[in-house]
Amino acid sequence: MRLLGLVSLYLLLLPAAAQEGPNLIKNGSFEEPFAADGKPAGWAVYGGLTPTRVLRAATLARTGKQALQLEDQDPGEEIGITQTVAAEPNKVYRASVWIHAFERFSSAGSHLQMRFLPSNQYRQVSLVTRAAAGWRQVRVTGLAPADTKQVTLYLYSHRDPIPRLLLDDVELVAGA
Repeated sequence: MRLLGLVSLYLLLLPAAAQEGPNLIKNGSFEEPFAADGKPAGWAVYGGLTPTRVLRAATLARTGKQALQLEDQDPGEEIGITQTVAAEPNKVYRASVWIHAFERFSSAGSHLQMRFLPSNQYRQVSLVTRAAAGWRQVRVTGLAPADTKQVTLYLYSHRDPIPRLLLDDVELVAGA
């Protein structure tokens, strides 16, 4: 009986997955050039860049030639990137990112957030992983409220603990 329930759930979700649209994020693979301050093309900086809060291109990438390294050494501040795209109400959106931790450094305190505007309702997940795990995908899904006009994706560190990690292959897709 349990197997029948799982098969039924799979069949229910299969059409929704097949109806997902294209990736709405620009430069989600971080292959386009980075600015001198470390900001990747197509993204805005969240929290401000300082000598202790750094964004930079990294050559250890999941796909392509580079990924984004996010490094936060300031326990009192935050750092990250955001991108805002047009969105439609009452659609399911799925955001995902591939993450990789460094040996001797934590990825704790880092998050993927999908925020619907103008309601400011959001869904958020932690980006915690271990270096030994290699690249790992993290996803968050949410239903856009009735007043939705945009979605902002945040990839960021929160105050203490202070993370250092790699990000690659960011996606935001809309379903039915």
